[in-house]
Amino acid sequence: MIVVFGIILIASCKQECKGPKENMTKEVETVSQAAESDKKKPYSPHTETMTMVGDAQIPIDYSSPGVRNRKIFDGLLPFNASDVVLRLKVTPKITEEIKEHLEYRIVKATETSGTISMSWKKVSIEFPFKIE
Repeated sequence: MIVVFGIILIASCKQECKGPKENMTKEVETVSQAAESDKKKPYSPHTETMTMVGDAQIPIDYSSPGVRNRKIFDGLLPFNASDVVLRLKVTPKITEEIKEHLEYRIVKATETSGTISMSWKKVSIEFPFKIE
């Protein structure tokens, strides 16, 4: 009698425990699927560019946020510059074409010089550099 009672108790425990485990697995799968779809469409994807100029490797490693119908310059990005490390005077080029994601480019001109450019929304700037 005790053996039969023990078998019934173990069997009922297994059935009760089985239900929550299945639900937990489904929740984990749902969360994983949601996280996976988020990975497919990041708002600011990690981007990098690199060029060799002479013996120097010039890398730029950055996040590339999208415009997403926002005011970028003097809206999303204020023009005060309390954390400024370097300031350059450049003349921006305004285009009709919208560059949805921030993009930096490094273009080699000679073995010791080149140009770095940044484009975002309808604005593009560039400045020269030289390797000594």
